[in-house]
Amino acid sequence: MKEIKAFVKPFKVNDILNQLLQAGYPNITVSMSEGNGRDCSVAVSTLADINLSKTLAELHPDNLCIVGKTETENIGIDKIVKNVVSNQRIKYLILAGNEPQGHFTGDALLMLKQNGVDENRKIINSKSKRSVLQNSTTEEINRFREQVEIIDMIGCTDVKEIETKIQQYKSNTSCNCNDCNDNAVIKTATTTNVIQAIDYEKVELDKLGYFVIMPQQDGNIIVEHYTNKNKLANTVKGTNAREIYLTIINNGMLSQTSHAAYLGKELTRVELSIKYNFQYIQDKA
Repeated sequence: MKEIKAFVKPFKVNDILNQLLQAGYPNITVSMSEGNGRDCSVAVSTLADINLSKTLAELHPDNLCIVGKTETENIGIDKIVKNVVSNQRIKYLILAGNEPQGHFTGDALLMLKQNGVDENRKIINSKSKRSVLQNSTTEEINRFREQVEIIDMIGCTDVKEIETKIQQYKSNTSCNCNDCNDNAVIKTATTTNVIQAIDYEKVELDKLGYFVIMPQQDGNIIVEHYTNKNKLANTVKGTNAREIYLTIINNGMLSQTSHAAYLGKELTRVELSIKYNFQYIQDKA
């Protein structure tokens, strides 16, 4: 367990997190406060609305402790739980913005507060079948439910209205415990191994052959599939990286994950070259 204590303003937290990640601190749990921390009691999730999150972070109104988007009803909620319970002065969680398409993140948070989780860690009565909290402990979930009141503003994207609500919940945020102080605390707990990426000089050739990628003036992308004896085996034509690499994979034209990763990278590059009008030169494997 490693602990770093720092004064962190909400609108600076991304810079701090990036520095910590680059320094080798994984799995970061964050609590933030403005000034001495005693007037900082509100957290805001803007659900799918990243622009609303950025606007509130830039305005950093008084009493706003932390703000961010929450797109998924599992890992996203896990992160909210950990961030909130790491700062016992957070007493209110405002849900604003629109629900992510295909997810019910706001509903899942409301149901978590109301009903908790079952024996399989699924949020009870959540609309989503994927609202399972695999990365939060029972203690963290129980603390979260006891600690915060959730204010339902789902669908609201009016910044002024959200600011007014933040100020409405300004209160004495003392948690009445002996362990707290007025500093913003960032805690990190290593629960998984961090593997340092290295550049492998030797790349094994795929036994099923190789690909030649060619952008076309009409916006199409041509991919020629050759055997390792340089015989043309297949030609794939498409307009975007995703449809081409899925076609190649589903037709069994490669056998190695490293080759699939390389192909995905190169197809993305050639698609961007067409979109932004720069020269594409295929990289070596």
